[in-house]
Amino acid sequence: DIADLSADELFLQARAGDWEARRAALEAIGRRASANPESFREDSPSALAVAIGSLHDEDCHVRRAALGCAVRLAVVAASAEDRASLLDRAFELLADEDWGVRRVA
Repeated sequence: DIADLSADELFLQARAGDWEARRAALEAIGRRASANPESFREDSPSALAVAIGSLHDEDCHVRRAALGCAVRLAVVAASAEDRASLLDRAFELLADEDWGVRRVA
């Protein structure tokens, strides 16, 4: 079950799984960050890297999940610079080829 995976296991799945596994991992990362921001701060650099790296995934469902994750991480990110970087990258997706990604952006 994805809820039982460690943060490191989620980060690995978000990078190496099939599109459904990548999407589910990104959604779980975002939910965990929102649910417990204080304990998640130590994992935020890795989570930020995963979310940013997934914003341009080949699969639109993964890009949608990455964007949702990025927005949640922007709220709990440790620095204003991290938040600005994530939001800048998220705004780029307003021009995505997939209408669903544009809608989420």
